[in-house]
Amino acid sequence: MMDSDSGFPWSCTYSKLTRFRQSILSIEGKSFKDIERENTSNHNWDDYDVLDARARARDYLLKHKIDPGALWQIRLGAKVRLFGVRVHNIFKILWLDTEHQIYKTEKRNT
Repeated sequence: MMDSDSGFPWSCTYSKLTRFRQSILSIEGKSFKDIERENTSNHNWDDYDVLDARARARDYLLKHKIDPGALWQIRLGAKVRLFGVRVHNIFKILWLDTEHQIYKTEKRNT
């Protein structure tokens, strides 16, 4: 499921993931309720329209029949987000967004 060859800045490879090994291991074994409760940046996406147009345009979501609400993001660092698909209690990694580009937000207090 991991999108490693799209050419987008958030494509994910195992070598990229190893840089965030400790953060990933810290959530291993936790329930989605616990992960979501710990940080407001951990959540599902019911509305794909707020995501970067390049992410929405990827036929990947349609091709793999990813329903709204199944796409999740998990915060690994200040700007780093891990995107994936939740299937019951399993998280299948899709993208690693190290620059917070898939869903851009306004900087606070600016």
